[in-house]
Amino acid sequence: MRLLQNAGRVGDNITAAFGNIAHEVTGKQVFNPTAAHSIVVEALEKNKSSEALARRIWLSFVVEGKDTLYQDDIVEVLGSDQRAEAEECFASLDRDGNGDISLDEMILTVCEIGRERKSIASSLHDVDQAIVVLDNLLCTIVFVICIFVFGTARFKSPFAFLNSSFTTTLATAGTALLSMSFVFATTAQEVLGSCIFLFVKHPFDVGDRIDIGEEQLVVERISLLFTVFKRIKTHKTTQVPNIVLNGVWIDNVTRSKAMREQLLMYISFDTTIEDIQLLKSEMRNFVLDKENARDFQPDIDVEVTGIAEMNKMELKVEIKHKSNWANETVRASRRSKFMCALVLALRKIPIYAPGGGGATLGSSDMPSYSVSISDAEAASNRDAFAKTKEEKRLIPSKKLEAAPATSTSTETDQSSESTLRNRSDTAKSSVPKSESAASAALNA
Repeated sequence: MRLLQNAGRVGDNITAAFGNIAHEVTGKQVFNPTAAHSIVVEALEKNKSSEALARRIWLSFVVEGKDTLYQDDIVEVLGSDQRAEAEECFASLDRDGNGDISLDEMILTVCEIGRERKSIASSLHDVDQAIVVLDNLLCTIVFVICIFVFGTARFKSPFAFLNSSFTTTLATAGTALLSMSFVFATTAQEVLGSCIFLFVKHPFDVGDRIDIGEEQLVVERISLLFTVFKRIKTHKTTQVPNIVLNGVWIDNVTRSKAMREQLLMYISFDTTIEDIQLLKSEMRNFVLDKENARDFQPDIDVEVTGIAEMNKMELKVEIKHKSNWANETVRASRRSKFMCALVLALRKIPIYAPGGGGATLGSSDMPSYSVSISDAEAASNRDAFAKTKEEKRLIPSKKLEAAPATSTSTETDQSSESTLRNRSDTAKSSVPKSESAASAALNA
């Protein structure tokens, strides 16, 4: 192991020597592994070295005894003559825009920069490979055309298109290709659509977090005719043709800026507007807290969006993040933190679920029992309830229905009496028929 390390150091020294010679000739820093730029680029290639680099930079600039890095600290180290560069560096590191940089934020930002560099390098490599494949395909087509144009040795002219029989040969070849067009039509359409999708539209790069419909994916590899994705939920590898992706909606989360999220919940129908305002105040205090201000914007919205079947209210809580959701681990952590704070606020006010808030039926706080009353008392209670319900109406309904109801009841009574008469007449006529039938049977 030591021998390998020593060999690496020797190689670095040799490279540095050539770099110094090139620097003397060109005036640029090249082939110098000990230069600051080379050390930083090498450290960004791995996650652990990126974290170590972030700690080293943060501890080199922060004032002793403080736990956050400010813009003035960077200006003090670089000098007042480089104030513009210091402001640019601080703006690139302070992604949440709260005016200071903590150690965790520094580590997260530097590691994200390292991942972006690797993704850009992989994307450039994949696009270069796709261009090579397209170049080989076009060279093959040109080669086939050259065979038709210059490949006939029996032509007297040095150029086939100047010969009189070339037209006949070209017509024959064109007819043959036209008859086989159904074989190459799909392939040609796929190649053309993939080229437009990859080189013209180019909706994503390697490492981007995208959403296609309900699927959450991460781009792993880009080729000329297909793209390889990794599913966020199951980490399964999925290969999708580019011609299919050319006709779907693609949401690129990595290229998006600060995003917002909406949470829908159902609450008790008895909830008052004062309780909803208290909930909004509690959640605003949460996002304005020093520990949470790095993750969420101060704007928060709580809105009642529906009342369902008048048995519950639909409540929408909208939060705004200070970054996108490209990093799934960070997004899940922030969302879990907000959900726990929301649950605590709902319990503190309190706001209950639909049908909640009361004691359970059958418990000691709300026992269940039954009583027996007479029919007359039950009828009296029903009439009293109906009367009270009718008195609450803005326009009484019984007055409007009094006349039609009377005529209808009269007609109903008359029809019932006629029905009873018909039934009695039928019964009387059936009696003698039955007696005559019985006597005829006895005589027989």
